[in-house]
Amino acid sequence: VTLLLRNFITERIGIALQANRFARECLRESIEYSKRRRAFGKKLEEQPIIRQKIAQMARQVVVTHAYLESLVARLVEMEAKDEDWFNGILRMGAEAALAKVQATNVFEFCAREAAHIHGGNSYVKGNRVESLYRHVLSLSIPGGATSVLEDAAARLALQGKL
Repeated sequence: VTLLLRNFITERIGIALQANRFARECLRESIEYSKRRRAFGKKLEEQPIIRQKIAQMARQVVVTHAYLESLVARLVEMEAKDEDWFNGILRMGAEAALAKVQATNVFEFCAREAAHIHGGNSYVKGNRVESLYRHVLSLSIPGGATSVLEDAAARLALQGKL
């Protein structure tokens, strides 16, 4: 059972890392596209609503990245001190669950915003944003559904394990 729990925790951290990387890619694609695309006589980057979307995407990606980095740094620190990192992983159950929820929610948000920025191009087969949007479910389902993970994290928090 302990090995299974550890695998779930590391799987959730891995999914969170991948989801945040894909969210960052949605942001990058949106920035590049908004610099090239013109609409209503202006580049998209000159439109306030586009800048707002990019700022919201960037804020969520950067904050999620910092949270994930702090989790991984704690594990690296434990390993460097020759501490029992295996048990350290087991103590991160609630945090890993919340990190996975946070990162996949951010990815979904960024994919949706990128699709809005790209307009009709976002659902053309072969478009990078279209491909990323299809991956949202492939990362939010494995490792536990959002509602299940939030409930598990809440139960652990109520036990003082957050």
